[in-house]
Amino acid sequence: MERLKCNLTFRELRKDENLYDDVDLTAGSMVDAQYRRVAGYEDNPDVCALPKMPSVRDILALGMVNPPGYDREQVEKMSTAEKLAAIEDIDMAMIPLGIHVDVARTIWKFLDRRYKGADVMISANEDEKAYGKGSFGRAIVLYQKLEAPSPIGFLLHGKTGCGKTMAVNLACRMYPNVIYHEFEDCSYVQIPIVMVTALRKDIRDVFESIAAAFDRFLDTGDYHRRRAVGAKSISATEGLVKKWIELYHVGLIIVDEVQFLDFSPKKKNIEDIVSITQATGAQFGLIGNDDGYRAILEYDRLNRRVAKSIINADEVTKNNVRLFENAIKTLWRYQFGNVESPFTTEIEELLMYHSSRNIALLKYIV
Repeated sequence: MERLKCNLTFRELRKDENLYDDVDLTAGSMVDAQYRRVAGYEDNPDVCALPKMPSVRDILALGMVNPPGYDREQVEKMSTAEKLAAIEDIDMAMIPLGIHVDVARTIWKFLDRRYKGADVMISANEDEKAYGKGSFGRAIVLYQKLEAPSPIGFLLHGKTGCGKTMAVNLACRMYPNVIYHEFEDCSYVQIPIVMVTALRKDIRDVFESIAAAFDRFLDTGDYHRRRAVGAKSISATEGLVKKWIELYHVGLIIVDEVQFLDFSPKKKNIEDIVSITQATGAQFGLIGNDDGYRAILEYDRLNRRVAKSIINADEVTKNNVRLFENAIKTLWRYQFGNVESPFTTEIEELLMYHSSRNIALLKYIV
């Protein structure tokens, strides 16, 4: 095992520039690595390939996605059926809220912590090479430094419809799904974020979802998922996921809807997630409603790891009144009546009150 030696070519970024500004990251494809100089880590490609911490302006600009195809001048020409269909499209609008800034910066900090706490190593393990199916040359793995602090996580919780998952999806759009590093005698891939949803109590389902995410990102058919499903035990599946995390340089694993996991001492589903991050150095994030929040607080080992990074989506949104007022004004513009209704302070106050500052309720009311 030896550390990868490479000479990186760095981009000189202006204050308003960032890595991958010239790439359509919403396309979801693998992109060639770009590098910025990070003092003390000039020989670590994973650290240098991570974009700068996004500014508030960047986050808010990326968070504004208008409903598709709205044109006020065409409203009078639309039939009732067309108007009803167009109203449904309002739900596709994304409007920046205070939670988006908190979540985006938290995710960046966790990715930065992960990659600075690990070394990019050349592995001589033939078994690990097999996981890449020969696609990426020699096995270049990400190993946690012995002196690196234990992995930690963040917990994002709040009522259904407050924008938790949307905020995380927005933050994920700031990074390539897969970063491809190519050097003279080797190449490898770096997957900054893997996000899955816990739909059942069985932790095996989460592991299989992680494997399926690798297939989707790397375009490997059902190779990873098939191996995970075919493993003889949960421990064997967990072992596969650990090796893939190291081989694909995964930075952060996010599990949504954690309230559906089995927190009972007998099952210890959440313990398996902690064990994976502890063994690999990957950081983790958890998203859930208030039931999930209470369950995590009662699980001491997990509580200690997320205690410094708990984000209450409801409180952040309620406290940042200006951004929610902007959301109301933005949604009010999408009208489908023949006569446009003016926006007034009274309307704003009523919508603020009846929506309880919940973005899903606001869209429904509007």
